[in-house]
Amino acid sequence: MEVLVFNVSHWIGYHIANRLLQEGYKVKGIEEEAFNNHLIDFFLRNSNFELITSRAEITIPLAICVGEIPERVECNYDQLIQINGKNPHSTDTIAIHIPYLFGEWMPMTKEACYIEGNRVSFSSQEFLEEGVYIKDFLELLLKLLESPPAGQVFFVRSARNQSLKGKKLEKTFLLDENIAIEKNLIQVKEHFHKFQTLYPIVEDRL
Repeated sequence: MEVLVFNVSHWIGYHIANRLLQEGYKVKGIEEEAFNNHLIDFFLRNSNFELITSRAEITIPLAICVGEIPERVECNYDQLIQINGKNPHSTDTIAIHIPYLFGEWMPMTKEACYIEGNRVSFSSQEFLEEGVYIKDFLELLLKLLESPPAGQVFFVRSARNQSLKGKKLEKTFLLDENIAIEKNLIQVKEHFHKFQTLYPIVEDRL
């Protein structure tokens, strides 16, 4: 199956494209965030990856977009999954909101990450209760690709959040983690320490 990934140089888009390639999908990628363009280099030798670099009209079964769809692209698709977009692109879009997603290559420092420009401390209650590791989210995303849900807007929350226990939550996926958040966070911090010069620059590091 062929999938178009918008904003493939966004750190989330990178992880999505990488996992799809690992699963045998053919991926077309559209790059929008120039400051992360080194992430594209990981894909260029993969024969199942194609980078779209010019204004183009694309017809494809499935498109996945992180944030908003670039205006320079005209895309005809059977299904669109939009992740953390401000406005659903169309009435048939599956919109997924996952506010505290974290992982390698995201804007961060040793003590905090930046989500939509807002600083979130790794030691804060909101992060420890709601943080979802990108690889755990990708497991859910793959299931949604196999069996798209009926509906348009969904929220992904961490099953660790005790305040959600016993509540009836509509249009919400409670995501269990395979590995404790503390261990995943150590892994992300080690990756940041090793490749810090390639991470997006944020104010705390200036």
